Amino acid sequence: MNNTPSYTEFTNLLKTKEEIGTFLMKQPKIAGIGNYLRAEILYKAKLSPYRAINELSEKECKRVYKAIKKIVNKSYKYKGVSIQHYTNVNGKRGAWSDSLKVYRKKTDPKGN
Repeated sequence: MNNTPSYTEFTNLLKTKEEIGTFLMKQPKIAGIGNYLRAEILYKAKLSPYRAINELSEKECKRVYKAIKKIVNKSYKYKGVSIQHYTNVNGKRGAWSDSLKVYRKKTDPKGN
């Protein structure tokens, strides 16, 4: 079963003046996106978390949508991120921590 909203359904959620970083953290709108996913998604989409959604171009909205799908699926594949004490029900730590580009990093891969 695929619970991924279509691009049209996603853009219907974007009818707001909120900042994209704040919007992505709203669980009733987009469930499951936490701090590390938000940081990685916006980095992948090349957007500041402070950009107002109603100021995003169609191209930028598509980049956010694609980044959400890619980053969330990759995180799920590697069982998430274990930053402190998180383990799954079998006691295994998430293996995606080494793949993070910006979350909890002083610089990005390009030195910014």
